[in-house]
Amino acid sequence: ARDEDITAFESRMPFFAWVVRDAALEMRLTADGPLITPAQYLDAAWEFSETLPRGTSAAARDRNELHRSLQAYFPPGRRVVFMLSQPTAAENFRRIKDMLYEELEPTFQEQMTAACAELMQVLAARPFA
Repeated sequence: ARDEDITAFESRMPFFAWVVRDAALEMRLTADGPLITPAQYLDAAWEFSETLPRGTSAAARDRNELHRSLQAYFPPGRRVVFMLSQPTAAENFRRIKDMLYEELEPTFQEQMTAACAELMQVLAARPFA
């Protein structure tokens, strides 16, 4: 019964979805490092230290605590990252709000389709009560 209670509680916890649209972003932790997955990118962005060196600024301590809290509240399985490429060529940005979806870059359309499908799958599995 306790396991059922925990499962029911966890199913009502929020889900974190982060959409990153950055045409210049390289999916690497270091300039010459291997390519990483979007999940690894998020883990690196939320990295925190159990112990901070003496003299660490208040801003760094606050950021560390925020990252610790985000990781605790949104563990793997309750968070997802979607990486989107540039939706159109730079010269079209001024008119992007007037463009049809079909006019956007095919890669961007594929990424959006995959992101929407994954989000719908997550939402379909969650109770709304």
